Amino acid sequence: MGLFYVICRMKKITVVFSLLALCFGCKDEFNLPEYTTPIEDTEKPTLMILSPEKNKTYSGLTQLPIQIDVMDNEEVDEIQFQLTPVNFSSSSFSAIKKVADKSYRLDTFYTIPSKDSIVYDVLIVASDKYKNITTESYQFTTKN
Repeated sequence: MGLFYVICRMKKITVVFSLLALCFGCKDEFNLPEYTTPIEDTEKPTLMILSPEKNKTYSGLTQLPIQIDVMDNEEVDEIQFQLTPVNFSSSSFSAIKKVADKSYRLDTFYTIPSKDSIVYDVLIVASDKYKNITTESYQFTTKN
């Protein structure tokens, strides 16, 4: 009777290990399939321009605040800001920031180079990680 008990016990162990091997060997058959289709994002980043405002005249400032919020439904990749004096001989001001987040605030200052009236061209370019691009261009004026 002892030998019969050992043989039955070994059969049970063999059956259990066989079932485990079958389950783990075929685990992909029981799980949901992996989807490798890339996300298609066609939504461009959005810009909220706080300063400098479009077509506004700023008076009596020595420094101009630059504040722009950029947001995206997936991930903002980069924001580029360029400020160029139109009627004054001075160098351009530019800021380029890599972001890698859903939102970012560009927050800096520009020192106004003269007390003369100056018209500026502004160019803002924001891109997301899927290369969707939003562009904004406008002018504003400073005078003292």
